[in-house]
Amino acid sequence: MKFEIQDPIPFDAEEAFLILRDEMGALVPFMDGTESIIVVNREEEGDEVKLKNHWHASMDKIPSALRAFIKPEMLSWYDHVTWTSADYTGRWTLEAIGSDKLFSCHGETSVKQEGEQTVLAIEVSFEVYPEKVPGIPKFLAKKISGQVEKLIGEILSSSMRQMAQGMSAYAQHKRG
Repeated sequence: MKFEIQDPIPFDAEEAFLILRDEMGALVPFMDGTESIIVVNREEEGDEVKLKNHWHASMDKIPSALRAFIKPEMLSWYDHVTWTSADYTGRWTLEAIGSDKLFSCHGETSVKQEGEQTVLAIEVSFEVYPEKVPGIPKFLAKKISGQVEKLIGEILSSSMRQMAQGMSAYAQHKRG
């Protein structure tokens, strides 16, 4: 599944890029469904910054019927991202924690100046492997794979959209 989100944000491109790269954790209180974002590792080289972030999502959006199978640790992942200041872009891959290859997901987050407006653009490509969820029989995994992919897609797209909305709320908070 692939999707793209583009939302206006109330910063100039450079300021938005620096917030995404250096202050992502400060956005958490403004991002519904995200419990934490913790920088695990940071390496700087030239105009690139490589980060490993630990994300933890909330169980709030998981339907009660799936909560027996979806454990909180399954909503935790590492985000491996390389931010490049030359084009205000982060190229990333997500790594599942607690379940080997539960999903594959990669994409690009960029900040673009379009006239007088700054736009946060996020491109996502992902695939979910429900047969790897502990406790789900393989025959059932095949039956529900479309529903699980749709659910994960909704969670991911909501989280991505929350990033732009969180940046707007953070801007209001930061500027007092």
